[in-house]
Amino acid sequence: MDRAQQSPVHDPSTLAALLPNQPMELAFRATRSSQRLQGSWRMDLLRPSRVPESSRRYVRGDPVQMIDWKAFARTDQLIVREVRDEASSRVVIVVDTTATMLWPTREAIGFAPSVPRKVEIAWRVALNLAWLHLRAGDFVTIAVREEPAAGSDSETVEGMPLRSPADTIGLFSKLAAENFSWRAMLSTSDQLNLLDVRVDTGWWISDGLSGVDPGQLLGRARVASLFHVLSSMELDITWLKGPTCYFDEGRVLKEYQGDSLRLAGAYITGVRAWARRLEETLVQRGIHYAQLTDATAIATYQKHLSF
Repeated sequence: MDRAQQSPVHDPSTLAALLPNQPMELAFRATRSSQRLQGSWRMDLLRPSRVPESSRRYVRGDPVQMIDWKAFARTDQLIVREVRDEASSRVVIVVDTTATMLWPTREAIGFAPSVPRKVEIAWRVALNLAWLHLRAGDFVTIAVREEPAAGSDSETVEGMPLRSPADTIGLFSKLAAENFSWRAMLSTSDQLNLLDVRVDTGWWISDGLSGVDPGQLLGRARVASLFHVLSSMELDITWLKGPTCYFDEGRVLKEYQGDSLRLAGAYITGVRAWARRLEETLVQRGIHYAQLTDATAIATYQKHLSF
């Protein structure tokens, strides 16, 4: 069986089939005790709660108004019941649409791939994130970054606000009809300078090859995350065989790289080391990191969400 027949594209459990309105698995939902379920941003202000799920043992220094005195009368134990109010978060989701995100292509690998391009996975994840945030009552802007103009170092991107969960469904349909080209959203997008935008929660979805520093792009976000989207064909190169793939045009004689990349093992080792360095650098700066591919299980992706 060849690679195309083994493709996870039609597997509904993977990101290759993720839809904007994909619900969160109950196992990964944060338990919410508050009756005020508006927004995903948890405020620092504590208030008393009567819900048992908000209970914990009293710790010296806790405000006495948080103590459940009725529970103390029954059990002779000091129990604190508290909850943090939630507020609407200002969310920016940036999708990298630069050239490397358009891989794999037929021209690159010599046959028509059934594995989706990285940009498609990025859009599926971005619109699912937008749908979840909008359902939580947040303010969401979705944006794209394309190839910068020659000589430009500006991080201005095209962005558009989404008003309701239904907007994500409509935008997904539009993008899917245009092979997930970001130009499908141009009619309603505006220039957006992320350095001038207040951001509570920032998501940067990229393969990490565009040279953009997520920390600078989302520098004003109070919580920032990178979804490092790669293709399963970049992490599993068993499909590289003989003279059918990847030759070096720069040499006097074409040098086919298929077997050497596949057998030496240096390629996979190098990719893993690069991803590990990227993760370590971002984590040190307080930016959450998660690697995703088209073959990643939706349940695995949802473990990285905090709704």
